[in-house]
Amino acid sequence: MISRLTYTHCVLYVLGFYLYNNLQVLYPILPPLLGLLFMLYKNRGVVRSQNRYILSIFACLLLFEAINQEPLGVLILLFILYEKIVLQFVLRAFEEHILWEAFHIVAIYVLYTLLLATLHDTPLVPWDRLLTYGALEFILWRVYARS
Repeated sequence: MISRLTYTHCVLYVLGFYLYNNLQVLYPILPPLLGLLFMLYKNRGVVRSQNRYILSIFACLLLFEAINQEPLGVLILLFILYEKIVLQFVLRAFEEHILWEAFHIVAIYVLYTLLLATLHDTPLVPWDRLLTYGALEFILWRVYARS
């Protein structure tokens, strides 16, 4: 986990995400890392500099939405509402398990694509792409969580 987060680290992480996101637009096989950002947001309690940490995650989300020309702030609102409603009230009764992390990652993608499909009146993204992105990001999250 991130032990000491300075402003320089935050700027470098956001710039790295910006560059990765531009590559992701060029190569759609790359996952957009929304699920990984949500898992980082969900586990923010272990970071000492929470304000910088949350602001850098929100900056990455805003960059993602700006690059993809989506309404700004929808992902931030989705992250906050999903955490407050689903994680704190609905899933509190269930024991924390490794498969719940995979569920959260896929659920963020499904909810975001449903929201965008409703806003733009377009069909949903194919399920195989959502599941592939979710599986790749779950593997990335497990590698990050073990380090």
